[in-house]
Amino acid sequence: MAVGQNLPDGQVLPVQVLRARVTAIVDALCRCEREREVGAALPGVIRDLRTGIAAGRDVAELLGLSVLLHTQVAVPWLSLSAAAVDLRWQAVMLARQAAHEHGTMTSIGLVAAAGARVALAKGAFGIAQAGLDAVTMPTNTPETRQLAGFLALRTAVVAAADRRSSDVDAPLEYAAELALRTGEGNAFGLGFGPINIDLYRISGLLDRTCCDSP
Repeated sequence: MAVGQNLPDGQVLPVQVLRARVTAIVDALCRCEREREVGAALPGVIRDLRTGIAAGRDVAELLGLSVLLHTQVAVPWLSLSAAAVDLRWQAVMLARQAAHEHGTMTSIGLVAAAGARVALAKGAFGIAQAGLDAVTMPTNTPETRQLAGFLALRTAVVAAADRRSSDVDAPLEYAAELALRTGEGNAFGLGFGPINIDLYRISGLLDRTCCDSP
């Protein structure tokens, strides 16, 4: 709420300190470690990032870190904590604001993936699909290939949840193709790779019943 009112009340810290804090919290959540500590640390990191942005310090990098923090930590942590969908959506909106200011396709793609996850939890399939359809992710780097594959995988999950069986296979096959090219990776904390594809397949995607994918 404070950040949404442009009143973050955090500290202006060196960018390398903030980068290290964001990296550490993303890694901790990816490894399912210290979830309670992640939740306790999250508000302070959000405040300090937004305070640094407001101070005009290393704005481009801090905006990118803010997008990463909200999409890859705040939204997943709130989901794991069974927080209200409206609260998760607020995190998506903060990420979207930062992504708009950042202006990179990577940031926009991360927001689309997070937004689709939250929309699925509410059964808002049209909103989830529209956000994913608005992104055309380049595949010219290992990192963007992983993100493109993850977005394709999420597109397949949305189609499955919406009972659009005919729309599942194409994005799933594209994601599998990209996974073979990337191998196992963890760009942006996504954990995308062949194993990720297999896990989605065996965890319910092929049953076309998934509603809130991890």
